[in-house]
Amino acid sequence: MLYSLLPLLSYLFFATASASLDPFIYGSYLKSAAYSVAYSRGFFTAQNLNVTYQQILNSTYGYNQLLKGVYDLVNAAADNVINRRFNQGLPFQMLGQQDTGIQLWLMSVPNITSVDQLRGKPILVDAPDSGYVYVLRDLLELYGLQPGNYSLVVSHFLHLHL
Repeated sequence: MLYSLLPLLSYLFFATASASLDPFIYGSYLKSAAYSVAYSRGFFTAQNLNVTYQQILNSTYGYNQLLKGVYDLVNAAADNVINRRFNQGLPFQMLGQQDTGIQLWLMSVPNITSVDQLRGKPILVDAPDSGYVYVLRDLLELYGLQPGNYSLVVSHFLHLHL
């Protein structure tokens, strides 16, 4: 009899325990390995947090939702925090940065094989004013493409299906 009640008792304990945890909404493009391990190992509950993951569609969306109080924490690249805080005067604080030497890639469809072939083409970005866009513009300029030789198209769903 007791054996058959164990699943019910564990459910009731879990429901009671999670109800006493502080709700915390975590926004990120993807569930990182660090998040997944911390979640599965009970790190958040040990810190009295009931963490809910919500995907960020793009950096503009994520930071706007953070300002509105939808997210408690956003995990994103440092270029966005620096741009929004120092260039736009928004109240963001970077709590930490994990950097393992991210490599940036300029990728295209197979029939575009050189940077010059981007002349007159739309280039998809997640936000028009991210630090990555500044790097992109500098890179294109190194290859002779000036603003106006290409267009930037902002995707609101760039990270949705990665």
